[in-house]
Amino acid sequence: MTIATPPRRARAGRWGARLAVAALFLTATAVLLGPSLAGGRVALPHDLHLQRLPWAALPAAEAPVANHELGDLIDTYYPTQHAIVDRLLGEGDASWLADVGFGFPGWEFVGWGAVSPFTLAPALVAPFDLAWSWGQGLRLVAAMAGAYLLARSLGAGRPGGAAAGLAFGLSAFVVGWLGWPQSHVAAAMPWVWWATERTAGCAARWWGAAALAVATTALWLGGFPALSVYALLGAGIVAVAAAARADRPWRRLAATAAGVGAGTLTAAFTLVPSAALLGEMDLSARADAWTAQAFPIALWTFVAPRVFGGAGGIGPDVPHWIGQASVESTAYVGVVTLALAAAAWALAPRRRGVALHTAMAFGFGGLAYGVAPLVALVRLVPPLATNPPNRALALVCLSTAVVGGLGVEAVRRALAGRAKLAPWGLAGAVAVSGVFAAWGGERVAVGALAQFARRYLDDPAQRALARDWAVTSLAVAAGLVATAALIVAIGWWWRRRRLARGRPVAAVGAAAAAALALLVGVDVTMHAVGWNTQVPRQGLFPDAPGLARFLPAAQRRALRRAGARFASPTHWTFDGTARGSWEPWLSVLGVHAMLTPAAQDGALPPGWRRRRHGPVDVLANPHARAPVAALTDVTVTDAPLEHVADRQPGEAAAQAALPYGAVAPAAVPGGGGAEVTVLARAGGRVTARVRSEAGAVVALDQAALDGWHARVDDEPAEVVAVDGLFAGVVVGPGGHDVTLAYASPGRDLGRGLTGAGVVGLIAVGALGWWRRPDTGR
Repeated sequence: MTIATPPRRARAGRWGARLAVAALFLTATAVLLGPSLAGGRVALPHDLHLQRLPWAALPAAEAPVANHELGDLIDTYYPTQHAIVDRLLGEGDASWLADVGFGFPGWEFVGWGAVSPFTLAPALVAPFDLAWSWGQGLRLVAAMAGAYLLARSLGAGRPGGAAAGLAFGLSAFVVGWLGWPQSHVAAAMPWVWWATERTAGCAARWWGAAALAVATTALWLGGFPALSVYALLGAGIVAVAAAARADRPWRRLAATAAGVGAGTLTAAFTLVPSAALLGEMDLSARADAWTAQAFPIALWTFVAPRVFGGAGGIGPDVPHWIGQASVESTAYVGVVTLALAAAAWALAPRRRGVALHTAMAFGFGGLAYGVAPLVALVRLVPPLATNPPNRALALVCLSTAVVGGLGVEAVRRALAGRAKLAPWGLAGAVAVSGVFAAWGGERVAVGALAQFARRYLDDPAQRALARDWAVTSLAVAAGLVATAALIVAIGWWWRRRRLARGRPVAAVGAAAAAALALLVGVDVTMHAVGWNTQVPRQGLFPDAPGLARFLPAAQRRALRRAGARFASPTHWTFDGTARGSWEPWLSVLGVHAMLTPAAQDGALPPGWRRRRHGPVDVLANPHARAPVAALTDVTVTDAPLEHVADRQPGEAAAQAALPYGAVAPAAVPGGGGAEVTVLARAGGRVTARVRSEAGAVVALDQAALDGWHARVDDEPAEVVAVDGLFAGVVVGPGGHDVTLAYASPGRDLGRGLTGAGVVGLIAVGALGWWRRPDTGR
């Protein structure tokens, strides 16, 4: 028996179509990132809705007690990933980051996204500032390609798959979070769903479970576990729906679970230490210390911000997050609605895909809009209660992109005369339009409320922001209502002219409307979010905003006064400095350094100086925190925290008291004459020589997390928590050599589980090969 092979011309045509789709995705990526891909600039996208500039003129007493270095801003990720990658690829110690907050674990903490394949792969072949931009391009292409394959697996042709890829790759979530770990997870999510279809569905392949394991590993390593949980929840829905239509559904679901399990275990080398770290953040046990507010709560907010109240809530930013979710989830509504209606009218080849992803888009869209019953439901499950509007938005973007791709396929079939009107198609279109019309009414209410609130706001910037919300809400509402009316109009027109001679005309009209909606949706998406902030490499400053079309006028004027120059219709560059009383705010938090614009040295407050951190200008206060402190003649429980001035290894450090908020050494009340010499310091290991007449408590300026080990004169010693936060050790009178070193708790267990995961990945691949007659080619 011979197997028929396609003619050479047909094979060449298929490869040509694939290359055309790849060229389309690469072109969209090049347009989005521009000169940053060539190394002329560094792409630093920034979300305009969440800007909170570190030099905001807030008095220190009114500033929220939080450590801004652990905030959810890109000025954390760029230098942190830079430091971790440089140490991993060089000879440094990447296990501990001394300059992040009060010290923090490095590459083993999954939240940094530093070991994501989208971070490490470009860094292997390019300097990090260029690799950073390449990584963003790689994530865009991966997101587009994954959505393309997912739509194709549900029956869309190449045009529909390409539309799905563009719609997801250019969606608000992917582009808006392009500089954060969220985009790493979002880029892997469609691959997880596609591999799930290939494992649990009717068109299963023998390699499906192995591919699912690899995609799941990339999902976890992306660096945002909360979004990974949501992505796997969506994959579970996809798996159940796919297995329900296949033979032996339980076996297919077991293979899917094995793939997800193997991928999760493979990422355990970073998940287990991260889980141990988060488990240590007992907020209630440390609620009485201000340091508990400055460190653990800021960490918890960074990892899992809770929008609707609670100790880890983000306070004044709550309206921004809710507004962001609403604006973003409606920005690409035009990409979805007409394509969805076309799919409902003309029946895409896989009705299951249309129904499933429509239901997922609307279901998770309810979370993105903050529908109270849905939010209350997910709050019962802690991993799902971490800012559901933001997490759910990623799933909404992907499902709507898939539906849009299937709608394009339906239009293509209608143009070819191979589609017929479904009896329930018009009813479905009317229902869809009714939902969007209702959302439009909700937007009108939000706009009216924002307009009403303007009268009671004292801050001109807040009044401008409220006015901007009102205008944006009304514009979105008008678009939603117009889209709903257009759906009904086209539906009725199509039904009246459903004769054969009328179908091509109707299909052309629907295709034109869908194309127009696609263009409008992509344009609004890209311009409503601060994408493509490309700041020149010199004076790199990540808080310079990107597209400013939707910035309130007051903010635009403030930026111009601060030295921001409008370089083009789509770019801002930052040439000056924004002056304000930011120094007391940073000092009260104990911040050691911050990224800076191209500020003049004469404008710096006393105690601050400029230094270089890779390609970045950094303002540093050498007296804000010191590497080692010696506390003498005091007890650990009620001792005031005393610091010594920063010195190079080998130099004796003079003792000085430096309370938080001070910028200069002060006298030591009741000092005991201890002398500290720092011998060596690298990563999470510090060696010092201490001499004291009455004994001392040697305190490191790093957080006393589980994992610190101490040795005094080569003998193990107990690590104590000084001031409830800093790692320290008690030494007796005389001279002693002290070593404090950090090793992540759970490191050995995590690496062992990773080995088991690799074995499991190989096993599921081998089992799939062995049983390949049951799972397709």
